[in-house]
Amino acid sequence: METIYFILGMLSVVVGYTAGSMFRLSKGLNEKMKDAIKESTQDDITNLYIELQNMERELHQRIDGEVGRVDSMVDELHRTIDSRVDKLSNNISDTIADVYTELHKD
Repeated sequence: METIYFILGMLSVVVGYTAGSMFRLSKGLNEKMKDAIKESTQDDITNLYIELQNMERELHQRIDGEVGRVDSMVDELHRTIDSRVDKLSNNISDTIADVYTELHKD
């Protein structure tokens, strides 16, 4: 009977030690998991920030390209309008000159 008590006592010590070790191990794993998640989250934030900067740079490049395209279109429009106005003023001048010569023929 004493042997059974001794064995049960030893088993209870082993079970208690194992349970304590499990709780310490669980606590350590939780801390490591928190640190890993924190580090992973910080890396993700850094990657998102870099990606956002790249997207912003690309957007500005596209805007600059569109501004350049619109500026060239405006310049082309001004040249076309200037050319047409010059032709119109030459035609009007020729017509006025013809009318003037017709009126002063007599």
